[in-house]
Amino acid sequence: MSKPIAVVVEDDLSFLEGVREYLVSLDFELREFHDVSSAQGYISSTHDLIDLFVLDRQLPISEGGPASGEVGDLLLTEVRQAFPRVRLFVFTGYATVEHAQQAYEGAGRILENTPHATDVVTVRTKSQSLEFEEDVRKYRALLQRLDNIEIQRWTGADPFDSFETRLLRRVAFHYSADSITPIPLAGGLTGAKVWRCEIKKRDAGTMNVVVKTSEVRSPSGGLQGMLPPGIVTATLDQFNDLTGKWHVSVLQLAGQTPEALMDQIGQDPAGALERVQPVFQALGSVSEVETVVSLEELCAPLIQWDKLTDILRVHSISPPSKGLRVTTKLGLRHGDLHPGNILVDAGFARLIDLDSTCMASCLLDPVTVLLSTLTHPGSPIKGHYWPDESAISEDLGTDAFGHGHGSEAWFSGAWAWTQERTSSSREFWGIVLAYSARQLKYGDVLDDADALIRVRALTMRAVQELP
Repeated sequence: MSKPIAVVVEDDLSFLEGVREYLVSLDFELREFHDVSSAQGYISSTHDLIDLFVLDRQLPISEGGPASGEVGDLLLTEVRQAFPRVRLFVFTGYATVEHAQQAYEGAGRILENTPHATDVVTVRTKSQSLEFEEDVRKYRALLQRLDNIEIQRWTGADPFDSFETRLLRRVAFHYSADSITPIPLAGGLTGAKVWRCEIKKRDAGTMNVVVKTSEVRSPSGGLQGMLPPGIVTATLDQFNDLTGKWHVSVLQLAGQTPEALMDQIGQDPAGALERVQPVFQALGSVSEVETVVSLEELCAPLIQWDKLTDILRVHSISPPSKGLRVTTKLGLRHGDLHPGNILVDAGFARLIDLDSTCMASCLLDPVTVLLSTLTHPGSPIKGHYWPDESAISEDLGTDAFGHGHGSEAWFSGAWAWTQERTSSSREFWGIVLAYSARQLKYGDVLDDADALIRVRALTMRAVQELP
C-alpha cells in the first residue's frame, strides 16, 4: 500500500529537520522544497495524490534569496487554487489576525457534515509544534481510516489509480461502510467517472448506488426539475473528495442489477429502444421556443466555432459559413445524451447524468443518441460493426441508415426520434457537424484509424449538406 504524500516547503533547515522527522514517523512520504520557485515547478507538473501541505509563510523566491511573507502568500494562494480540499498547515512567525483571516478565507472544511470534519487550512506559529503534531496525528489517523476500507475490483475492470481509489473510499466512508465494489459504467463527453457501487456495512447489508464524478457541483432544479421523477435517478448526496479534484454525486438505485442502456443495444436493440421511449417522450415535452439562430450559435453548446474551424482545417476540411441562418427550437437539453448516461434500473430507463444540461437546439439530444453508438468508446457496436463510409455518405439522414446492421432496430428508432424533433434540414446537419467535429479532438478517435475515417466521413457529409 502506498504511503500518503506530504509536501513541505521550508527554508529554515533546522525547523525542517523536526517537521521531517515527525512526518516520517507517521509514515508520510515527503516532497521537500526550500523555495517558492522549486515548489511551483512541482505543483504545476505533478500527478501525485497529495494528502498534506506544510508551508512556511516566510519564503524566498529561489534558494538562498531573501525570504518574505508576500512570496509565501503567493505560494499559499497557488496551492489553494490547485488543491482546494487538501489539508494545509501554514507556519508563520507573525500570526496576525489579518494573515489568519486571509489564510482561512473561503477555505472551508474537509469531510463537512461528518463527525470527522476539520478545517482545510490551519495557521500555526513555529512555537506551536505540539499543536501541529497533534493536528497532523489526527489527520493521519483519518487517512488510515480511509485506507482500511476494502475496494473489491470487479472481474475484468481496469485497476484504479490513486485518485480513484481515494475517491471510492471517500464514498464508502461517507456511509460508514467497510467495503465498496465499483462496477464501471460508460462516462460522457465530460470525461467523468461513473460507477455502479455495492457498498457494504458491517451487519447492515448492502446498498446499491451510482457514483458519478464531476469537476463542478451538479446543479439542482433546471431540466432535472422539469422531468418526471421516474425518468431521472434521484440524487442522494453530493460532496467533495479529499483532494478537491472532484465533486461526487451519489444516485439512488431501485434494482439490484442495473445496466447501462449502451450495453443493451448490442444484445437486444429492440428491447433497448422500447425501454428508452419514455425518456425520449419526457425530454420532448420540455418547453421550447421556435427561433432562427446562426450556425455558430447552433453549434456552440457542443463546440465553439473557432475550435471547430481549427479542427476542420487540421483535417483539410473547409468549414461552412458561421453566419448561415438556421431554424430551430431552443430549450433545456440534456447535452450529453449517449446511451451510457441512461441506466436501465428495475426495468425502467432513467437518466443518471445532467451535468451538461444547456440551452440548445431540440435536435442536440436526438443526434447525440443517434451518433454516439458509433463513436463512444464504451459502445458495443462501434469499430468494425460501424456502417461503412458509403452508408454515411449515402444513407445518413434517411430511413435507410442502419438497415442491415445487427442493431438496425436501434438506429431506426433513434432516427425516428430525430425526425420527430427536426425543425429544418440545416439544423440537422449543423448538429451533426458540431458533434462529429468535437469527436475529432478525442484521443480514442484519433488513435483508431477506422474510427477516424468514419468520423471524418460524418464531418465531411455534414459540411457538404450545409450550403
